[in-house]
Amino acid sequence: MFQKSGAIIIYAFLAGFLLFQPDAQSEELTQEELTYLEEEFGVCENSPILNLLTAQERERIHNIFTFDEPWSRVYPYIFNVRLFGVLDTANIRQCNEWSYENSSPPCPPVADPTHQPGKDVADYQCNACHLFGTPDAPGFFRLAQEKNTSIAYLSEALASGHRMSPINLAAQELRDLSGYIASLTCEPNVKR
Repeated sequence: MFQKSGAIIIYAFLAGFLLFQPDAQSEELTQEELTYLEEEFGVCENSPILNLLTAQERERIHNIFTFDEPWSRVYPYIFNVRLFGVLDTANIRQCNEWSYENSSPPCPPVADPTHQPGKDVADYQCNACHLFGTPDAPGFFRLAQEKNTSIAYLSEALASGHRMSPINLAAQELRDLSGYIASLTCEPNVKR
């Protein structure tokens, strides 16, 4: 009996130890963290996604930077996957709330309505992997930075250069998607 209850106590302690992460000093993200999120994921300081992060999500991001930093240089893949998870959760929540309150589109519209048709294509076809990017799929922001937004580039990538290939989009959908992705830029960081 003691052996069984002792094992349970040890397992409970280990689970608590592995799951526990010290509280962040603040729910505000540091300038270094904001810069990284911008450079890697296209989450600009004026991005709506930052306003959607709950205090817990901000704390989680801060903790990823603070406590994962030593091994993040060795395993950047895992570091970015963990950050992607927090950002993606906030985006899904935003889309669910928008969808609940409105009939369409499934996610909030973009500020510039000329890019809405391209965002609609992205929402339905691409966002799962390319909104923020994954280790296997470049994010839209990264594509825009690298100027990989031409209709020819996207058409070729969708036809054969990607895990979900082929994805067949009409010519107008390709033009719309190309314009939307090219529009995803950040203004230079301005300190708060």
